Amino acid sequence: MYIRLNNFILLTAFIIAGMLLLALPVTANADASLQKSERAFCDSVNQKFKDFGWNSIICNADRWMVYDYSAKGNPLLYQEFGFNDPDNDGPVNLILCGVHGDETPSIYLCMQLTRHILFDSPQTLKDFKVVIAPIVNPDGFFANTRHNSNGIDVNRNLPTKDWDKHAQSVWERYNKDPRKFPGKQSGSEIESRMQADLIEKYQPDKIISVHAPLGFLDYDGPGDQKYYNLIRVEQRARFLGTNIEANSRKLVKFVDYQFFPGSLGNYAGNEREIPTYTVELPTVKASEAHNYWSDLKYALVKALRFKVYDKQETNPFYAAKAGPRKALHVNYEPVAPKTQEKIPETTTRSIVQMSQEMSGYEYFKYLMN
Repeated sequence: MYIRLNNFILLTAFIIAGMLLLALPVTANADASLQKSERAFCDSVNQKFKDFGWNSIICNADRWMVYDYSAKGNPLLYQEFGFNDPDNDGPVNLILCGVHGDETPSIYLCMQLTRHILFDSPQTLKDFKVVIAPIVNPDGFFANTRHNSNGIDVNRNLPTKDWDKHAQSVWERYNKDPRKFPGKQSGSEIESRMQADLIEKYQPDKIISVHAPLGFLDYDGPGDQKYYNLIRVEQRARFLGTNIEANSRKLVKFVDYQFFPGSLGNYAGNEREIPTYTVELPTVKASEAHNYWSDLKYALVKALRFKVYDKQETNPFYAAKAGPRKALHVNYEPVAPKTQEKIPETTTRSIVQMSQEMSGYEYFKYLMN
């Protein structure tokens, strides 16, 4: 009788434990036993930097906040700059680097930009606010792979509206490239959720995501794939793209490239109407990273100051949403939605025609008014 009772208790305990396990949410991030400290992580990153010959930048553990941890326990770092100045009414920018782990020069640019605004030219922070995520995909960075340690491309895994219907078929159409596998469920990867949550938390005026090696500047957002009858915000968004190209010493050419299910350009630019600029560096060579930074530094810092949505417009995606929004993961204070302002009537001239008819200074003044 005693043995039977014990067996019954054990069986009941196993059933209850199994039910509890099934009820737990499945996440891609590591359990607590695998999580690395920020200091240990930065030590490993700095060793990689040393191997690349990057002696002018370091990963400082005290400089970054941790969003969460990757499947291998690496912290996903980000930090906000310029938000503590009450007189700073500049635009909010989101900069993403290292989304694909094998595109190492992008990480160098984010680290150099951080150094620039903190030490080399801190006065620039009075003109803008910026959130920087320097190594979005740390597992891919250490493994030198495009995808994360789960084998998923975190720039094909964002929860876009077309993901369920098209993500798999588009991947198959492109020969099932394992480097670009979107996963089996949208938003399944912690690195994808980090990007989505930072967007939801900060509602940036624009996003700049640095990649390689296609050598162009792609734009997604208001006025994408549109060249005539542009409204004012579309003109300003496209103007900024041409301005980045002009100030990049011909490093990147401004183009209209397609977006994909689960991509940042689709999620932020297409669906949320956030001007999203993808800087594609010409190569993935770590030895070229400093040259790329030298060519892009002026263009990037100048772009951070520029308001695409200024006092005459607000982002219609966020303006149309009533009440505070809840992020998927990040804890933050909700921001009250802005009031939708009247958008000026469309123009019958294209942005190209207008820039040709006016001098550069006159055209810039037109956009700023």
